Amino acid sequence: MGMKRVKVAYIDLTRQQVEIRDLQEEISELYLGGRAVNMYLLYHLLGSGVDPLSPENVLIFGTGVLTGSPALSSARMNITAKSPHSGLLGDSNAGGNFGAHLKWTGIDHIVFMGKSPKPVYLWLDDGNFEFRDASELASLYAPETIDQIKRDLDDPHIEVAAIGPAWRRQ
Repeated sequence: MGMKRVKVAYIDLTRQQVEIRDLQEEISELYLGGRAVNMYLLYHLLGSGVDPLSPENVLIFGTGVLTGSPALSSARMNITAKSPHSGLLGDSNAGGNFGAHLKWTGIDHIVFMGKSPKPVYLWLDDGNFEFRDASELASLYAPETIDQIKRDLDDPHIEVAAIGPAWRRQ
């Protein structure tokens, strides 16, 4: 049909390797980005007995068809995994600019797999992936992590998606 190819980056944290694959055209026509493709990937990547807190679980970031476009409310992305709470689906939708910036790199979905032997973060710049040491970030709260990465890279305009507690209780 001439649709844009949907690119999925598979991030193996255990081996610290990245593989980028096109989603099959018939799948990308049936499931129009974001949450739908995340659901497809989650279903096809996980076996039925995977413990949600194990390294066999995956964490999927997915942008929608209109993410990064001038369309209203298009700066959205979905984050999906098997939920430790329900043992089924854990799915969240996020705004901000991270999704648009991800899409502008040419990547539509990121699938994180495995477990890194040490704290790392993934730097993506102009289509190049790099695993970077995050040992000094591991004890920080999410806003502190974001601020520290921006300071370390001397760029207040980069977009960061960080995990960890959202704030420190006073």
